[in-house]
Amino acid sequence: MNKKIVVYCIGIMLSVASEVNAQEPFRIIHSKAFLQGNFAREIGIDQGDLSWPIARCPPVFSPQTKNIGRKSIVTVLLCNAIKEAGFLGSIQFVVSGNGFRRKKSLASGAGAVLGHTIFVSSITEDNRFNSEHFILSDPVIGRGEYYVGFFTTKENMAVVLAALSENKLSSLVGVTAQSFYQSHKTMQLLGVETIETLSRLQKVGVFIKKNRADFTLGGIGSAYIMRGLKLYRVPGYKVLLTDSRVFVFNHASTKLHAIVQKYIAKMRTGDDLLRRAFQHAGFLDDKYRDWQLLESVSSP
Repeated sequence: MNKKIVVYCIGIMLSVASEVNAQEPFRIIHSKAFLQGNFAREIGIDQGDLSWPIARCPPVFSPQTKNIGRKSIVTVLLCNAIKEAGFLGSIQFVVSGNGFRRKKSLASGAGAVLGHTIFVSSITEDNRFNSEHFILSDPVIGRGEYYVGFFTTKENMAVVLAALSENKLSSLVGVTAQSFYQSHKTMQLLGVETIETLSRLQKVGVFIKKNRADFTLGGIGSAYIMRGLKLYRVPGYKVLLTDSRVFVFNHASTKLHAIVQKYIAKMRTGDDLLRRAFQHAGFLDDKYRDWQLLESVSSP
């Protein structure tokens, strides 16, 4: 081959590699709790400047990601999408407050994407946001894949269990956070007539403890959830959420959005590696298969 052609080709490859590696780090907005947690430390997120070399991103299916839960595996999926696209630099995490504040930060351009998934309805049905400020990915957890359980205090367990077994949810008072649109909608579909909404998620536990409500909804894979205090899962019953979970991007982050879309499509083909990833992480678990599924009493 002509030496000039060889030199020219090498020059092009070096130019492309230089362009990829010279890119500014992707800025990902996440919660303080995740970024300071054990898993974040294990995978090498710098606890000083919150940078994360993409080379430290673990494989989706590895001992390190076994049973890490939904919130951690979606961050791993996100970094693997970036890694597979050939970006060799770093991710820069940006800390923001609760779910509402993180979306506000994203809309303002503080980051390119949230480091966790959201329910579609938390954008489309929240009039505090302009949906034009965001781009949504295809479903990461689709409709029909997300089950939740019923949670209450130990003192109120018998009351909730009796109402569930007799299919008398209309006799119960549900409670959830104001921003948890999908939980509120699910309670309505189940025929719960009185649903209290609170400004802060951590107030939910105390609200139930004071007998101002009977139950709330939460991820079925946990025996208890923290909502200001411990609330315990009612055994034997589950309900299916009617929304999907997606990644959400700042409207200007079209390049990263395209990268993640391509990765989701690839993972959904064949053996549905995306679903298997959530099973590997311990989120989608067949051990609740025989729990009674409560059906909606009204249309979505």
